[in-house]
Amino acid sequence: MSKGLMEGLGLVAAIILFFIILVPSMKMTNSAKDTTQKVGNEMNSMLNTADEQKFTDYDGREDISGSEVLSCITNYQNYDIRITVADLSGNSYYYVEGSNFTTKDTDIMTTTSAKKKSSSNFVNPNGVFTGSITRDKSTNAIKEVKFTQTK
Repeated sequence: MSKGLMEGLGLVAAIILFFIILVPSMKMTNSAKDTTQKVGNEMNSMLNTADEQKFTDYDGREDISGSEVLSCITNYQNYDIRITVADLSGNSYYYVEGSNFTTKDTDIMTTTSAKKKSSSNFVNPNGVFTGSITRDKSTNAIKEVKFTQTK
């Protein structure tokens, strides 16, 4: 065989060998990428569930003390969640204002006023409350924790 033909066959063999190695390695890379993405999504889901747990603990409870309500207001004032307290008279007060709401700033109460006995929105630490949560319809994220005083 001629030298040119041998070089041509060698080049064709090298190209075929290259693709035999390249195609499976690309498939393995894509598979690893998909697996990594699935694991990342599962981790995010677990973290969101753990993060929401502090709020879902209140949902449906009928024995929440006023002290717990005050702690919730204080501890979660920097979260993007509204905390609403309804007193025995049926008045509602908003303590933490999430970006999902349009309440005027003047309607948002302070943590200090919730603890002050002479305040109209005083939260009695000895009161008993029922808790509930409201979720955003499109994202299913918790957007409000509501405490309704029962005693």
